[in-house]
Amino acid sequence: MPEENKIFKYLTIFLIIAAFIILLRELVLKPIIPLKSLSGAEAISKIKVNYEILKKPEVKEFLPYEQISLPEKVGRENPFRPY
Repeated sequence: MPEENKIFKYLTIFLIIAAFIILLRELVLKPIIPLKSLSGAEAISKIKVNYEILKKPEVKEFLPYEQISLPEKVGRENPFRPY
């Protein structure tokens, strides 16, 4: 029984130290994002899409395939009915 208590004690100490290191890394050592970069209105107004690229022949290869027809029915209408 004393051996199990010793293992439990060291495991608990290890988990507490690991949790402290993770919290330290995530909360203290994480770089702070400046508030000016968080304004989304400026970032959205700067986005411009070039639709001319979609007209190039290289891009037209990526367009969806033609409509695929369903396979024709094979077999009988009621396979359990005798011939």
